[in-house]
Amino acid sequence: MGKHSKLSPSSSDRWLTCTASVEFSKGISSRSSSYANEGTDAHREAEQLLSTYKLENLPEEEVEKGKEGVVEYYKFLQAFKNLEYKIESRVTYYKDQGGTADFIAYDRKNGHLHVVDFKYGQFIKVDAVDNNQMRLYSSGALEIYPDARCITVHVVQPRMSNINGWTISREEIEVFRQHVIRKVTEIETGVVEFRASDKACMFCPSKHKCTHYREETKRKLISSFND
Repeated sequence: MGKHSKLSPSSSDRWLTCTASVEFSKGISSRSSSYANEGTDAHREAEQLLSTYKLENLPEEEVEKGKEGVVEYYKFLQAFKNLEYKIESRVTYYKDQGGTADFIAYDRKNGHLHVVDFKYGQFIKVDAVDNNQMRLYSSGALEIYPDARCITVHVVQPRMSNINGWTISREEIEVFRQHVIRKVTEIETGVVEFRASDKACMFCPSKHKCTHYREETKRKLISSFND
C-alpha cells in the first residue's frame, strides 16, 4: 500500500471544505483503530491475490480461506481482466499531492477509464456519486491515461453489499481539478477558513479542540429541538 500525502484523497472531504483544518491539525495523528487495521489487512490480502492470480479464477482453497469481502472484491475486478490495469497505483492530482488508487483499468479502444476503490467498512455506506476521493483518484489516473474520454468510478464495499458506480466526463474532472488547485493554493498561502460540516468534521483529528465544530454541533442540537 502506498504512502499518504498531506492533502490525501481520503481526507479530501475535510480539507476541500475546511481549508484551515490542515494547519490546525498539524502534528496531530489520526488515531488508528481495529477497524482501520482490519481494512489495511484486507487491502494487503487483496493486493496479494491480484498479484498472484492476475484476475484468473481463484483456486478453491483461496476462496475458502479468504478474508470476508476480499474474494467478492476480487471477483468484481475480474470483469476488467481483458483491459490494461494497475493495482495499488500511486496517482498525483497536483504537484506531489496524491494517493494510492486500489485499482485502475483502461479500455483503450473506447477511451473508458475505470477507477475502483475497495471499502472494507461495514458501518458507513459509501456512495461513488459526487465522491471527492474518487474524483481525485480519477484526476490522477488521467495523468497516466491522458487519452481517456470518460471515467467510471466504482465503490466496492462487500460487507455492506454495496457496489455502486458513477460515470463522469474528463471535462467534469478538469473543472473539479481547477477547483482543487484553488483550494490547495489557499492552503499553501495560508488564505484559509474554518468551515464545519458533517463530512468535513467526521474524521477530523483536531475536532476535539475546535470551537467551530462545537458551535456547529450546538447549532444542530438547538435546531433539532426547535423542529
